[in-house]
Amino acid sequence: MKVTPEKKPDTRRKKKAPEKPSIASLRKATPERRAALLTALVTTGGNISRACKAVDITRMTAYRWVDEDPAFAKEWERAKAWGAEELEDEMRRRAFEGSDRPVFHLGVQCGTIREYSDTLGIFLLKGAMPDKYRERAEIKHGVTGDLSEAMSEARERAKAQ
Repeated sequence: MKVTPEKKPDTRRKKKAPEKPSIASLRKATPERRAALLTALVTTGGNISRACKAVDITRMTAYRWVDEDPAFAKEWERAKAWGAEELEDEMRRRAFEGSDRPVFHLGVQCGTIREYSDTLGIFLLKGAMPDKYRERAEIKHGVTGDLSEAMSEARERAKAQ
Protein backbone atom coordinates (compact mmCIF):
# COMPACT_ATOMS: atom_id res chain seq x y z
CA MET A 1 0.00 0.00 0.00
CA LYS A 2 1.35 3.36 -1.09
CA VAL A 3 1.09 6.29 1.28
CA THR A 4 0.92 9.74 -0.26
CA PRO A 5 1.28 12.92 1.70
CA GLU A 6 -1.76 15.11 1.94
CA LYS A 7 -1.74 18.12 -0.31
CA LYS A 8 -2.00 21.39 1.47
CA PRO A 9 -4.13 24.03 -0.12
CA ASP A 10 -2.13 26.66 -2.04
CA THR A 11 -2.41 29.79 0.04
CA ARG A 12 -0.10 31.87 -2.11
CA ARG A 13 -1.66 34.80 -3.80
CA LYS A 14 -1.90 34.25 -7.52
CA LYS A 15 -0.87 37.10 -9.74
CA LYS A 16 -3.40 38.25 -12.24
CA ALA A 17 -2.27 37.87 -15.80
CA PRO A 18 -2.00 41.24 -17.50
CA GLU A 19 -5.05 41.94 -19.56
CA LYS A 20 -4.53 41.68 -23.26
CA PRO A 21 -5.61 44.72 -25.16
CA SER A 22 -8.84 44.22 -27.02
CA ILE A 23 -8.83 43.93 -30.79
CA ALA A 24 -10.82 47.14 -30.98
CA SER A 25 -8.16 49.03 -28.99
CA LEU A 26 -5.40 47.61 -31.20
CA ARG A 27 -7.22 48.87 -34.28
CA LYS A 28 -7.90 52.28 -32.78
CA ALA A 29 -6.41 54.92 -35.00
CA THR A 30 -4.99 57.35 -32.48
CA PRO A 31 -3.01 60.27 -33.86
CA GLU A 32 0.15 58.80 -32.32
CA ARG A 33 -0.39 55.39 -33.95
CA ARG A 34 -1.13 56.96 -37.30
CA ALA A 35 1.98 59.15 -37.07
CA ALA A 36 4.06 56.11 -36.13
CA LEU A 37 2.72 54.21 -39.15
CA LEU A 38 3.52 57.10 -41.49
CA THR A 39 7.04 57.40 -40.07
CA ALA A 40 7.57 53.66 -40.48
CA LEU A 41 6.30 53.88 -44.04
CA VAL A 42 8.99 56.44 -44.83
CA THR A 43 11.80 54.57 -43.08
CA THR A 44 10.93 51.25 -44.73
CA GLY A 45 11.10 52.70 -48.21
CA GLY A 46 7.33 52.64 -48.61
CA ASN A 47 7.04 48.94 -47.76
CA ILE A 48 3.56 48.64 -46.26
CA SER A 49 4.03 45.18 -44.73
CA ARG A 50 7.24 46.17 -42.92
CA ALA A 51 5.73 49.48 -41.76
CA CYS A 52 2.69 47.71 -40.31
CA LYS A 53 4.87 45.15 -38.58
CA ALA A 54 7.00 47.94 -37.08
CA VAL A 55 3.95 49.50 -35.40
CA ASP A 56 2.25 46.17 -34.63
CA ILE A 57 -0.86 46.48 -36.75
CA THR A 58 -2.19 44.43 -39.64
CA ARG A 59 -2.19 45.60 -43.23
CA MET A 60 -5.98 45.32 -43.14
CA THR A 61 -6.10 47.81 -40.27
CA ALA A 62 -3.81 50.20 -42.10
CA TYR A 63 -5.91 50.06 -45.25
CA ARG A 64 -9.06 50.54 -43.17
CA TRP A 65 -7.54 53.72 -41.72
CA VAL A 66 -6.78 54.89 -45.26
CA ASP A 67 -10.32 54.13 -46.43
CA GLU A 68 -11.98 55.81 -43.43
CA ASP A 69 -10.00 59.07 -43.40
CA PRO A 70 -9.28 61.03 -46.60
CA ALA A 71 -6.81 63.32 -44.81
CA PHE A 72 -4.87 60.29 -43.56
CA ALA A 73 -5.03 58.77 -47.05
CA LYS A 74 -3.33 61.89 -48.42
CA GLU A 75 -0.59 61.69 -45.76
CA TRP A 76 -0.27 57.95 -46.50
CA GLU A 77 0.43 58.64 -50.17
CA ARG A 78 2.92 61.36 -49.24
CA ALA A 79 4.72 58.99 -46.83
CA LYS A 80 4.91 56.28 -49.51
CA ALA A 81 6.42 58.82 -51.93
CA TRP A 82 8.97 59.93 -49.34
CA GLY A 83 9.78 56.29 -48.65
CA ALA A 84 10.39 55.71 -52.34
CA GLU A 85 12.72 58.72 -52.38
CA GLU A 86 14.61 57.31 -49.40
CA LEU A 87 14.93 54.03 -51.27
CA GLU A 88 16.18 55.83 -54.37
CA ASP A 89 18.75 57.73 -52.29
CA GLU A 90 20.07 54.46 -50.87
CA MET A 91 20.29 52.89 -54.32
CA ARG A 92 22.13 55.96 -55.61
CA ARG A 93 24.59 55.71 -52.70
CA ARG A 94 25.23 52.02 -53.36
CA ALA A 95 25.69 52.64 -57.08
CA PHE A 96 28.03 55.61 -56.91
CA GLU A 97 29.57 55.69 -53.41
CA GLY A 98 29.63 51.94 -52.94
CA SER A 99 29.52 49.93 -49.76
CA ASP A 100 32.26 48.14 -47.86
CA ARG A 101 32.23 44.35 -47.88
CA PRO A 102 34.45 42.54 -45.36
CA VAL A 103 37.25 40.33 -46.69
CA PHE A 104 38.18 37.20 -44.72
CA HIS A 105 41.29 35.02 -44.76
CA LEU A 106 41.35 31.80 -42.76
CA GLY A 107 38.18 32.86 -40.98
CA VAL A 108 39.59 36.21 -39.80
CA GLN A 109 38.57 39.52 -41.26
CA CYS A 110 41.65 41.02 -42.83
CA GLY A 111 40.16 44.05 -44.56
CA THR A 112 37.32 45.40 -46.62
CA ILE A 113 36.68 45.99 -50.27
CA ARG A 114 34.47 48.74 -51.63
CA GLU A 115 31.85 47.43 -54.03
CA TYR A 116 29.78 49.49 -56.44
CA SER A 117 26.64 48.41 -58.24
CA ASP A 118 26.68 49.00 -61.99
CA THR A 119 23.24 47.44 -62.22
CA LEU A 120 21.77 50.02 -59.85
CA GLY A 121 23.49 52.74 -61.87
CA ILE A 122 21.87 51.42 -65.05
CA PHE A 123 18.42 51.44 -63.46
CA LEU A 124 18.95 54.97 -62.16
CA LEU A 125 19.94 56.14 -65.65
CA LYS A 126 16.93 54.42 -67.20
CA GLY A 127 14.68 56.17 -64.70
CA ALA A 128 16.33 59.56 -65.08
CA MET A 129 16.63 59.53 -68.89
CA PRO A 130 14.13 56.98 -70.22
CA ASP A 131 14.19 58.32 -73.79
CA LYS A 132 17.91 57.68 -74.01
CA TYR A 133 18.28 54.49 -71.96
CA ARG A 134 14.98 52.62 -72.30
CA GLU A 135 14.84 49.12 -73.70
CA ARG A 136 14.09 49.25 -77.40
CA ALA A 137 12.43 46.43 -79.25
CA GLU A 138 11.11 46.87 -82.74
CA ILE A 139 9.07 44.25 -84.47
CA LYS A 140 8.82 44.66 -88.20
CA HIS A 141 6.67 42.47 -90.33
CA GLY A 142 5.80 42.46 -93.99
CA VAL A 143 2.19 41.45 -93.57
CA THR A 144 -0.13 43.75 -95.43
CA GLY A 145 -3.76 43.22 -96.13
CA ASP A 146 -5.77 40.38 -94.66
CA LEU A 147 -3.92 38.19 -92.18
CA SER A 148 -5.97 35.11 -93.03
CA GLU A 149 -4.92 35.40 -96.68
CA ALA A 150 -1.26 35.65 -95.66
CA MET A 151 -1.64 32.56 -93.47
CA SER A 152 -3.28 30.60 -96.30
CA GLU A 153 -0.48 31.57 -98.68
CA ALA A 154 2.14 30.49 -96.13
CA ARG A 155 0.42 27.12 -95.71
CA GLU A 156 0.34 26.61 -99.48
CA ARG A 157 4.06 27.39 -99.73
CA ALA A 158 4.80 24.97 -96.91
CA LYS A 159 2.84 22.17 -98.62
CA ALA A 160 4.62 22.78 -101.90
CA GLN A 161 8.03 22.25 -100.34
